[in-house]
Amino acid sequence: MLRVGNLVVCRIDKILPHSAFVTILDTHEKGFIHISQVSNKWISRIDDFLRVGDEKVCKVINTRDKLELSLKAVNEKDTAKKLTELRNNKKASLVIDATAKKIKKTQEEADGLKQNIIKTYHSLNIFMELVRVEGEKALKECNVPEEWRPDLLKSFEKEKKKIKIKKTLIAYSLQDDGVERLKKTLKAEGKIIIRYISAPEYEIVLTQQGGNYATAEKELGNKIQELTEDGKKQGVIITVKEQTK
Repeated sequence: MLRVGNLVVCRIDKILPHSAFVTILDTHEKGFIHISQVSNKWISRIDDFLRVGDEKVCKVINTRDKLELSLKAVNEKDTAKKLTELRNNKKASLVIDATAKKIKKTQEEADGLKQNIIKTYHSLNIFMELVRVEGEKALKECNVPEEWRPDLLKSFEKEKKKIKIKKTLIAYSLQDDGVERLKKTLKAEGKIIIRYISAPEYEIVLTQQGGNYATAEKELGNKIQELTEDGKKQGVIITVKEQTK
């Protein structure tokens, strides 16, 4: 059950002049965002900020009559944390689906297992992390059927071993020897590699075995910041390309 203060990812289903109706992706519950909860600035049209199909991180502010949500109560740190959790939930869901196919279970059985896990732990991601730490104990506590346990345990352990994060960089120089300057600046090391895509785009990738996704993401961000500062000294302009849906 959702509580006031919970962060959730919502899909915008319908927009009216003064409110937007949404579906919570994790729980499939319905809620709404009043225009006064969209932005800290005064707005006259809610559809200047939201579009049907958008996915937004919101905070639960009322559960008494209808589920009411707020966009303006969510900061950048909250958004990043929740989107990482959503990514991990999707990853856990795919692992359960793949395990179902391997042991010849139906998609309906896989979906039923996911619902039982969410009822117990409120999140597939939390369950996945517990299985990694506690092993079969977590599977038993959630009443996962015995025939699922060996393969599910192996799959979650395997998923834990590798973290891979990619970003696209826009990098260029207006100097006559710009190509050489780019080569000097875009140097990778260790678990971080940089690949040329097509001018002016480069892909920077961090790959590591195990560890924490948020920590790895921060490490990649620090590397990009380092490249940006070195680029300024070399006359190279570097920015991160925004991801589009």
